[in-house]
Amino acid sequence: MTEGRDIKAYMRERYDGFAERVAGELRDLGDPAQVWATAEGLRPALAYFRRRKLQTALHLGGFRPGAAILDVGSATGDYTFLLARKGFRMTGIDLSPRSIDTARAKAEILGIRDIDFIRSDAETLSELPSGAFDGVVSFSALRYVERLDAALAAIRRVLRPGGVAALD
Repeated sequence: MTEGRDIKAYMRERYDGFAERVAGELRDLGDPAQVWATAEGLRPALAYFRRRKLQTALHLGGFRPGAAILDVGSATGDYTFLLARKGFRMTGIDLSPRSIDTARAKAEILGIRDIDFIRSDAETLSELPSGAFDGVVSFSALRYVERLDAALAAIRRVLRPGGVAALD
C-alpha cells in the first residue's frame, strides 16, 4: 500500500471514530438549540476560533448570500451548518463515511433539508459535477491530503468560472 493510502485510511478511521463519539452525543442532545450550540463551539475559545475562521473565509471568498458553497473536509458538518445558517446553499464532503452519516443526523435534528453531505475524496471530488459551485471552503482538512496538487485541481474543476476558494 502506498503512503498516501495509509494516510487516507488513518484519517478515515480517525474521523469515523470522532463521528461515532459525536453521534453518541447527538443521541443525548436531540434538541436543535443544543446542536447549534455545539456547532458554534461550547467553550469560549472554540466559539471564538470558529467565528474567526468563518469571518475570514467569508471575507476572503466574498461569497454572496445564496451562493452554492462546497465545504471540503466537512467532518460532522459544524462549519457547513454555520454557513447554511448565513444563507449559503451548502454541500459538505468528507472521506469518512461515519462523518457523513453523523452530519446527516445533525441535519435531521436541526430540520435542515437543503444541505447535501457526500462521501468524497478531496483529491478527486469525483462525485461532484464540474462547475457546480460558486465557492469552496476548507477548514483544517487539506493539511492531511497527500496529493495537494490533485485536491487543488479538483477544487478548481468544481468551481464555476469566477468562483473563489477560501482554504486554510
